[in-house]
Amino acid sequence: MFQKEWPVLIVDDEPDVLQVTRLLLKDVLVDGVPLKLITAANKAEAVRILTDSPGPPVTPFIAVALIDVVMETDQAGLELCEFIRKNQRNKATQLYIRTGQPGVVPERSVIDGYDINGYFTKVEATEDKLYSLVKAGVRQHEFLTNSLVLFQILTQVAGKSKVDIAQTMRRFADFAQQNGASISIVVGGDVILAAGHESASVLEQCRRLASGGGAELSELGDRFVAEGRTALFKSAARPNSDEAYMLISGTGTPGPALQLLFMSFLTALAAFVKGSVDSSQPARR
Repeated sequence: MFQKEWPVLIVDDEPDVLQVTRLLLKDVLVDGVPLKLITAANKAEAVRILTDSPGPPVTPFIAVALIDVVMETDQAGLELCEFIRKNQRNKATQLYIRTGQPGVVPERSVIDGYDINGYFTKVEATEDKLYSLVKAGVRQHEFLTNSLVLFQILTQVAGKSKVDIAQTMRRFADFAQQNGASISIVVGGDVILAAGHESASVLEQCRRLASGGGAELSELGDRFVAEGRTALFKSAARPNSDEAYMLISGTGTPGPALQLLFMSFLTALAAFVKGSVDSSQPARR
């Protein structure tokens, strides 16, 4: 959700295939964010690219990789998949194998043995096929990586004071702002975080957006609103949490799955804020 572009790696030893694939994907957007197409002509070149991409928060993992099976060797593409999954321990990149020689390795054995997300032949690689695979792969990657980041944040703020929670969210906001996004969080009328928005007016802006429509995400009154490149999440008050807002500007519109993920995160965060330890009071024994 906070990406300026989605890195897609295309690995193939046929220059024509690389060129055509770049042409077919060059104008694709996922949730309003363009692809960054990176090509490699063999396994060794792809390994260098992947090794130089350390992953978040410094540089995002490659979101999707389209990998030819037969390159410098008959198994080069499969060996690359194994490097990504086992050597790099990278489960986030969505791997799609494509081959001009489908009889070399059976599809099921490849999917089961190399933890890949899809398998198709070069004959099947039409413009629509590539579009649907890459778009679905980017969204799966986005959901997985955001889930990991948001889960890590919640584990860090559990049982902490409001000051500590605000500091943790500040670090998250710094990462978002590096990618051109602004983020603010309001819980129970208190501004917990205002990064890129005016602190004095952020609550008013949240309430204005929430009153203007949007989509109901639960029977309790949770709501998502999109206005241009601004997204608002409203978590309704619950017995263990106060009403909360998360305002994000400068990003594309998140898909339905990501909307639910961020809403769940905001609801949990609001509960932690309400139950937060007052750092000014000594801990009870």
